[in-house]
Parts: sequence; C-alpha cells; structure tokens
Amino acid sequence: MRDPDLHLLLDFLNAHHHAHDGVWVDDCLASEQTLRAHFAGRGWPDVAVHGAARGVAYRLRNALSARIPGSYLPAPGDLDGVARELPLRVASIEGAPRLVGADADATDSLCAHLARVLGLAYEAMTDGTWARLKACRNQDDCQWVFLDRSKNRSRVWCSMETCGTTAKVRAYRARQRAARDDLGAAAK
Repeated sequence: MRDPDLHLLLDFLNAHHHAHDGVWVDDCLASEQTLRAHFAGRGWPDVAVHGAARGVAYRLRNALSARIPGSYLPAPGDLDGVARELPLRVASIEGAPRLVGADADATDSLCAHLARVLGLAYEAMTDGTWARLKACRNQDDCQWVFLDRSKNRSRVWCSMETCGTTAKVRAYRARQRAARDDLGAAAK
C-alpha cells in the first residue's frame, strides 16, 4: 500500500476523541463542521454531508476499528452493511483488482470519500498491511491506530516517548504501591 493511501486510512481510523502525544483530539465526525474540516485538512475538496452520511461515517470507522488488534471496540460492526450503503465498484488498477468509489467524479460527496476509505481498507486487508495495524495499548488515554513496522511485529504503543513511558510509570507505581501495602500488612 502506498504511504499517502495508508496515511489517509489511518487519518480516518484516528478521527475520534482521544489523546495522542499528550494532546486531546476531538472526534472529527462529531458535527458537519468538524467532519468537513477534517477532510479539508487532508486536501480533499469541500465535502457535502447529506442526510445520514455522517452516521455511515461513524459506522464505517467503528466497523473498521473493531477489526484492528488491540482495538478498544468490543466487537466488529457490520462492515458488509456499511459497504452496501456506499457507492462501490471493482476496478483494475495497475493490473490488480481494487475496490473503488463507483462515482469517481463525485468528489464533493461524503459517501464518495467513505467509499474511497473502504476501498483502501480492503486493499490493506488483501495486501497484508492490515495485519500490521494496531491500536495503542494505552487504552485509557490514547487508542491511536498505527502501523507496526517492527521486524517481529511486537510494537504495542503508538509512541514510546509518550504512551510507552506513561504505561511503564503506571506499572512501576502500582508495583511500589503493592510492595508498600505488603510491607504494611506484614508489619501488623
């Protein structure tokens, strides 16, 4: 999968209210304005949000996110149902079949953008990229989806500097607290 496509997919998966690198990010799908700003910030034209399209965006994000190892969502949503709501077709691109938006000219439609995202997710699932996507183990504060580029696929935090350090400090403090409690109980 090409990096620009991967970044577009990750941007969509990470468009939820969470902290990343110590900064809280609002849910980009929360309103028509934040949704339009999210897509405009990624170089997409002004997106027209019609009717239930924002609900489709939520369901698509949740259905995809729940399929990522370590996801904070409990069960995969109905990806097939969401796909039926989007204008999709199969096209031969560079000699390989790819799932693409059915109306490539409808660049102002939210559903056309969502169809593109779903097509990229399908490509990631078929080319092995999806198996390397993970949700940050710091589920209390982060939940950021990242690509694990480590050789043995052992990465668990989006960033060792922020989430990794936070998790290690919490674990250390919990061990210290347990040791003090054990020492206090033994002294009684």
